[in-house]
Amino acid sequence: MQKPLPVFSLKARRSSLGIQSAVVTLILVVIGIAVALTVASIIYSNIAAYSGRASIRVLEAKAYMQPGQNSIYFSVKVKNDGGARLTSVRVEASKTGSSWTTIGSLSSSLEPGQEQMVSGLVSISGAYQGDYILIRASGRTPTNTIVEDVIRVVVM
Repeated sequence: MQKPLPVFSLKARRSSLGIQSAVVTLILVVIGIAVALTVASIIYSNIAAYSGRASIRVLEAKAYMQPGQNSIYFSVKVKNDGGARLTSVRVEASKTGSSWTTIGSLSSSLEPGQEQMVSGLVSISGAYQGDYILIRASGRTPTNTIVEDVIRVVVM
């Protein structure tokens, strides 16, 4: 009579277990390195893009109609919210967006993170109290490209 074979064997199969754990370990190491390189690449590209990105923003703008006159007094706060220095910064106003009137410009460059006020008294034909006026701030980057921001403000 033959003995029945045991359902569970206590003997470890060295050949298949050893190879299998080595392969799994290798796969996990390769996946870990790939994930680390991907994350590092994303972080580096975001840092590089921000550090050289040029941007200007109009933080605040006010327009006051002068009593009994056709002139509007503008007060505009601009900020360089990019990572590159801006030169030739100027602020303009327009009723329609087709022709622009210069409110003022900065005599010096606008460094990253820096804010400055620009104000001026200009005449814009067809503009009255309660009308919307477009305000545009623009500046030139070190690579000679122009960045700008346009907002609307109500004439008070």
